[in-house]
Amino acid sequence: MGRKTGAFIGGFALGTNFKGGLRVGAGDIDNDGQDEIFACFGPGDQPSRMDVFRYNVGVPNIGYVKSSTTLGQITGTNMYSGCRVVGGDVTGDGKDESVIVFDGANSTLVIQDHTGKTGWKVRKKPFGSTYTGFLSLGVGDRNGDGKAEVFLGRLSSDDKLPPVKIFDGQAIITEYYLPTPTTMYPLNTGGYTGVWVGARDINGDGRPEMLVKPRSTYGTSSYKALMGPDFIVPWLNRTEPSNVPAGGPIG
Repeated sequence: MGRKTGAFIGGFALGTNFKGGLRVGAGDIDNDGQDEIFACFGPGDQPSRMDVFRYNVGVPNIGYVKSSTTLGQITGTNMYSGCRVVGGDVTGDGKDESVIVFDGANSTLVIQDHTGKTGWKVRKKPFGSTYTGFLSLGVGDRNGDGKAEVFLGRLSSDDKLPPVKIFDGQAIITEYYLPTPTTMYPLNTGGYTGVWVGARDINGDGRPEMLVKPRSTYGTSSYKALMGPDFIVPWLNRTEPSNVPAGGPIG
């Protein structure tokens, strides 16, 4: 879609028999002022993979920028439960990295630096060794230092206060172990649920709000936008009677 007019400007197909759907994100991997398109497979019978595309204005068409990336290419073991991807500059070099979670028993977090300087960084089980559920994902520069943080939400229905973990994105790449995160409890849901998380600057102050939404509704539709950098004060806090399912990711 065109950003200003809503007109259709192009499309693409991955050229496979895969019917598991796609999840998309975007990021400017080469600092040319134009975002590339990130596409992740949903659950299916083919290894979960992430692809990078570019909309070529002059042609116009949408073409591959990089070949597909699967977890098996990095670790030797593929996942089939799907992946999610968001773009964000975690290194502060002005170029966005791909931040990916591969769903599965290890709920593996991967950061890909497309410049090749740091390559891949793989972090298994960022919610601890006993957690085998799926994760939601957001990326945003919480403190305005030019380096984005990584937001991970727990999607399983383990308790009534589903947590979000916020990691220093650069530290994920540079430190030997997974850095200690800030843990937030953004929703008191009244029922057991997981939480979708996103990060976007929606009030125009240059810092992202943390967008959160329960995975299960329990008869209501709830959503919040918590103001950065502390994510304590809500910019938006809505709970409405509803029988509509909570739906998918936000951000």
